[in-house]
Amino acid sequence: MFTPLVRASGLRLLALGLGISVGILIARLGGPDLKGVASAYTAAVILGSTVLNFDIGQQALRVRRESSIPIGLLRPILTITILFLVLSSAAAITAAIYDSKVFWLVAGATVHAAMTITTVVLVGLRGPAIANWTGVLQPLTLGSGVLVLAHLDALTSSNIFAATALSFLTPLTLIALPLIISDQHHSDVEDGVVPLQAVLRTSSEWQVGRLFHTATLKADVLIAAWLLGASSAGIYSVGTSLAMLANVIPQQVAHQTLHEASGSGPDRTTRRLLQSAILATASGALIAGVGTYAIVPLFGADFAKSIPVMYAAIPGVVAYSIVQVAITHLRITGSAKDYTKLAILGVAVLMTTALLMRPLEEVGIAAAWSVSCLAMTTFALKYFIGKDRTNHDPEPVHPVS
Repeated sequence: MFTPLVRASGLRLLALGLGISVGILIARLGGPDLKGVASAYTAAVILGSTVLNFDIGQQALRVRRESSIPIGLLRPILTITILFLVLSSAAAITAAIYDSKVFWLVAGATVHAAMTITTVVLVGLRGPAIANWTGVLQPLTLGSGVLVLAHLDALTSSNIFAATALSFLTPLTLIALPLIISDQHHSDVEDGVVPLQAVLRTSSEWQVGRLFHTATLKADVLIAAWLLGASSAGIYSVGTSLAMLANVIPQQVAHQTLHEASGSGPDRTTRRLLQSAILATASGALIAGVGTYAIVPLFGADFAKSIPVMYAAIPGVVAYSIVQVAITHLRITGSAKDYTKLAILGVAVLMTTALLMRPLEEVGIAAAWSVSCLAMTTFALKYFIGKDRTNHDPEPVHPVS
């Protein structure tokens, strides 16, 4: 297990390094306003992707795991991917003609949804490292697009939307090929394929929980933009994105949990929860120390307020490192009802606390996000402790009559 985690973590570090470099590029060229617009658009794309993709990848793995025979995932996944690409192309063409931000949002969300589905399936089939190639290729493509737009003096919000939407196409294209390779040894006859209708039926049960879960992770940037404006959202996004670096290695623990839960091996969830918490705490302390002295030189003096935002967000990152392992296992082996309760709790606490902490501006929103993650962690740990006790309770002894 150690070697896959190290390999995956190395790729994830590279991906995050590239992502931060692109963020610095946008911040330097466009200032807090453009950075805030770009961050809010990305958050909206991911929320839209959540609405569209119905967790098809993870639920396909769940259906496959519960089957008595190895069954292929190729046909349903490629069917959905092609459908999303057609929708995205139509939205992109409309956006190019009418310069509509809404259609660029639809285009980005559909491509991102297809990319997410294929990535999740590959993690389940081939382990955690494959997911991080997406994170390497996407910022490389986006960064190239930003440089071209800057050279053409066309670095506007609409063009940033277009560049971001198109940047998801590169990893999607290169992920589709390994998906075919990984699945070709499975039977693709009628009785040996995960039925698409079964995947959609199972996915629909989890959709509400997924929407609230994604909202907990991404709506904070949109809340900052709504309550404080685009410039504050840009400052906020820099602080929280740096804080999220503390989740690099713990995220690979969650990917490993997905890989393990998709198979039939022993349950190592409790061990993974502890691993994730320890790694996130150590990483958070390191990020806080480095970020204090790195933010202003890298992003500029306009982003000095991102430093306290980072401090406020790090406790939430540590808490979420536990939640993500719990959620990954829960979505493969648990119930949609428990997952939905957990996710709704996160959004409710985030919204309520953000409104209460609005006077603290960007720091208040970051603190509200941390509080929401801590609330979710409490729920997740309570769930797994109860589950562990249930699994270890001795069977009642009935008297012999």
